[in-house]
Amino acid sequence: MISYHTKKEDWFLICKDINCYGVGIIQVHPHDVSHFCLHSLFLIFHMQNPPNVAVIGGGSWATALVKILSEKLPMVNWWLRSAENIEYILKYKHNPNYISSIEFHTERLFLSTHFDQAVRDAGIVILAVPSAFLKDALTKVDPSVFSGKLIFSAIKGIVPQENMIVGEFIHT
Repeated sequence: MISYHTKKEDWFLICKDINCYGVGIIQVHPHDVSHFCLHSLFLIFHMQNPPNVAVIGGGSWATALVKILSEKLPMVNWWLRSAENIEYILKYKHNPNYISSIEFHTERLFLSTHFDQAVRDAGIVILAVPSAFLKDALTKVDPSVFSGKLIFSAIKGIVPQENMIVGEFIHT
């Protein structure tokens, strides 16, 4: 059972109760978006001091998540692998390749091509890269960057090179 609290301390109690405390991982698939948005995001949006959130990925799913988060949170960190896409988003306020009808409040976005910069001050990291590209996205990342962070996987499918679901891959 999940209850909704507004204090940062309560967030960690809830996470501890559902076994996702610390560097645990919660698997969230696009078809479970109502559960993800209604429960997890609801908790974040209603906290007095919400933790910083970082979204990893530049596709349509990541774009949609960043839009939802940036409408409710004062700042969202967003990692994209393309500096050109970052420049475009800052100039035109939308993703040039995905869901281009969505307009961002760019003053609420910290965009970076450097993974460690995007997640450094985040308490929550949402992985939203296609599963086929997850291994490449994390290859050069020092695993310690995830220490003490709550990680949500918004990735469907398996990591093809490893034939593992995302949670298994992250924990190896």
